[in-house]
Amino acid sequence: MQFTLFNRISFEITYPIALIEAVCIQHNFYRTYDLVENRTIRLANKIGARGFPLQEAQGVIDKYNNLSLLNCGNIDKLWLKRPEERKAYIKEFANTAINALCRINSICLTKATKIYHTLYPQIIPMIDNQLQEKYKEILKSENRDFSISQLFIDFYQTLYDNKENIDKIHNVISQNNIGLSKVRVFDIIWWSCLKY
Repeated sequence: MQFTLFNRISFEITYPIALIEAVCIQHNFYRTYDLVENRTIRLANKIGARGFPLQEAQGVIDKYNNLSLLNCGNIDKLWLKRPEERKAYIKEFANTAINALCRINSICLTKATKIYHTLYPQIIPMIDNQLQEKYKEILKSENRDFSISQLFIDFYQTLYDNKENIDKIHNVISQNNIGLSKVRVFDIIWWSCLKY
């Protein structure tokens, strides 16, 4: 299957379902991580977001829990919105909730997205350092400046651009009792592309 990243990088994953199943076998908790009930901010340490002030971070989460993007519930409902509306939801989330978390000591952008993915796995992606660095390389080659909100807008566009393949993969792995969200499915796909 062919995939794209930030509309600049094109890559192929020959057996994406086998890849995802292999990741889930190697790290069994991924198989059901996106399905855990009664999600709390403390679960974020299972995906690498360790060592941050819980109460302060929880205060930000509570303050911004009514944002339009979070109220969409899942990525499919976001895709039903008009493009301008989607972009406004994403920009609002990045400029308020993510920026507020990043102002807390010891919380960087990567950790902020892991915290939010933990709480909203069906709609919020994890954007780790490797993905940020690749995005910055693209910006540099185009003489554009980095902004968190534009990173989020461009990444959600990447999700949308790959929607057809993500849906196909998700349908198959769901039948195989793998409980990953569509957002997490693509996380494994792009991570594999950049890692290897």
